[in-house]
Amino acid sequence: MAQKVDDPVLVVTLAIIALLGVGLWKHLGKVADQKAALDMKRLEIEADSVKRAPKVQPPPCQAANATIESRLSAIEARLGKVESTSVALPQDFDAEELDERVRKLELRTKKGEA
Repeated sequence: MAQKVDDPVLVVTLAIIALLGVGLWKHLGKVADQKAALDMKRLEIEADSVKRAPKVQPPPCQAANATIESRLSAIEARLGKVESTSVALPQDFDAEELDERVRKLELRTKKGEA
């Protein structure tokens, strides 16, 4: 159980140590919170700077991108040439109607052969 302490210097010393311990604990908690907030702000600033920075590709990627772009433009040029020389289908073209007509004709020819 609790013992009575007769030495007042010991009691005062223990009280001071307890108060300093609580104060130190609160101070360290605030310092840790401030450090965490500072780190978060630093990360936000870094993220903003990365977002605002121009997107520059490394040289190997730039070379590959140039190759792909040239191939794509060559394919687009060939496609344009094919489109200009090919026969265009009429606006009212209906592939399903054509399929139906072919199917009916095939049935007629089979009936005629049998």
